[in-house]
Amino acid sequence: MAEHEDLLKKWLPVLSEEEAFTFRDDIEVRWTHEWPDDRSLNDQILFFVRDPRDSLFSRFKREAGAGDYAEFLESPDHLTLLKRPENWSLFCESWLAGKSVNVFRFEDYKADALGTLFQVVEALGLHATPELVSQAVERSTFEKAADAERLYRLANPDDVQRINRAGAVGSWGGEGVDRAVVSAIEGAAGLTMERLGYGLSGDAGPQQMSYKPNVDELPLFRSVPLPRNLLGTIAGSKEEGCRLAWLADFAKRISIPDLRAAGYSLSECRMLMEGLFVLLEGRRPDICVGLRELYQVQFPQTPSGPRRGRLMRALFDRMRRGLAK
Repeated sequence: MAEHEDLLKKWLPVLSEEEAFTFRDDIEVRWTHEWPDDRSLNDQILFFVRDPRDSLFSRFKREAGAGDYAEFLESPDHLTLLKRPENWSLFCESWLAGKSVNVFRFEDYKADALGTLFQVVEALGLHATPELVSQAVERSTFEKAADAERLYRLANPDDVQRINRAGAVGSWGGEGVDRAVVSAIEGAAGLTMERLGYGLSGDAGPQQMSYKPNVDELPLFRSVPLPRNLLGTIAGSKEEGCRLAWLADFAKRISIPDLRAAGYSLSECRMLMEGLFVLLEGRRPDICVGLRELYQVQFPQTPSGPRRGRLMRALFDRMRRGLAK
C-alpha cells in the first residue's frame, strides 16, 4: 500500500493482515462518506445508516471527546452550516433520493451480521458461498477493527482520533442520557428516522425543517442534487431568520482554539468561516469585519474571507446562468 493509503487500516481491518487482493473485473465499488452528486444518484446505492441518537454521540466522542454534547449538536457542520441533527437528516435524504437504493442499518448488522451481509450480496446480484460470507464477517468484527486500529495508532502515535469506540446499539436510551438532547435530535431528524425504521421516544414530535438560505447559497449545494420536497420554505421565512440569527451569534463568538477543542480540523475551520462569509457578508457586514481579521491571521495564504465569498458568489451566479440556458 502507498504511504497515504495506510490510513485505511483504521477502517478496514483486513488491510492489517493482507497486502495483495484479487478483485472481480465485472463490478466497481466506491466507498464514500461524501455527499452525493448526479453521477452517484444514477448508480446502484447501498446506503448504510445508524440511529442518529447513537451515531451523533459516537461522532462527538471521536471528534470532540470532551466538552458539552448539547453544544456539539448545536454547532454547525463545516460544509452545510446546519446543526448536526439537521445535517444528518439532509445527508440521508440526499442519498435516499437515488434511483436504486438499498438501505442497510447498523443495528440489523449487529443483530445478524451474516444475514445482513447475504442481503448485501443479493442486492448486488452477486454469488458468494456461505463460507466466503462467513469469512468476511469473521474478519471484520468490531474486535478485529479495534485491534487493527490499535496497531495502526502504535505505528502512527500522532494520530489521536479514535474510530472504533464501542460499536454498541441503543446506548442513547441508557441511564444518565439527557432527554432534552434526545428530543432535539428527534425534533430535527425525526421524519428521516421514521422513514428508516427508527422509532421515536415520544419526547418530542418530528418537525418539518427548512434548510434555507444554506441550500441556496453555500458552495456544497451547487453540486448536490437535493429532493425538491426538502428545499424548505420560501426566502424570508421565520425559520430562515432564526437560522441566520443563530449563525450570526455563532460567528460573533468564534475562535480557532474553541473550534479545535470542539473537534474541527484546521481545514474545517477554514471552510466553516468561508461558509459564514457567504451567508453573512451581505446581511451582517459588522460581524464579517471580525471574521475577516481572524481569517487573515489564521489563513494568510488564501484570499481574504469576504473576497473569497464574493468570488464564490460570482461563480454561483455564472453557474446559475449556465443552467438557465
